[in-house]
Amino acid sequence: MNFIKQQIQAQLKLLSNQTGLDIDTPFHWVINNANNPALFFENLPIIVQNNAVLYFECLDPVPEASYFYEKHQSKHQQLVARDSVFPIPTIYHVRFSREFVAGMTHLISKVPSESLFIHIKCYMDNQIVFTFHDAFSGFLRISNNIPKIDLTKFCNALKCGYTSEKTIPRDPRILDAILSALEKE
Repeated sequence: MNFIKQQIQAQLKLLSNQTGLDIDTPFHWVINNANNPALFFENLPIIVQNNAVLYFECLDPVPEASYFYEKHQSKHQQLVARDSVFPIPTIYHVRFSREFVAGMTHLISKVPSESLFIHIKCYMDNQIVFTFHDAFSGFLRISNNIPKIDLTKFCNALKCGYTSEKTIPRDPRILDAILSALEKE
């Protein structure tokens, strides 16, 4: 068995047994075409409070990004449901603040977003505020706990629309099925 396959199997086992924060409201908002990183971060204060934590999954982040995330590291970290299987991501939990937004907007103006992160999440008070899998090319999912008036203001600023969808919890059996298929090879 090759090394990469072993690593993928090990991560699938870990993730199938791991719990962590994920969207847990019965419904959530789905935002399409949120594809402008600077506009996203500039307007994030509409739906995110200063005591929230942003969670970044990164694949080989540039040193400037690592330094920036570590400078803003949160002391109040929660286990968050990880999206990346392999390669194993570098994960940062950062304090959300206006200072962070200004610094991130500056960083995005100099570095492509894929060199800064692949997935972004936000949590506060043990609840996910949003998840952005494949940030700026995937779907932004926002908890139904965000008031519709704030959501509308945020989406208008991003020039995006939104819909409501039923939240389907992660099913660890899917990861187990992938693991089982890999083991049969």
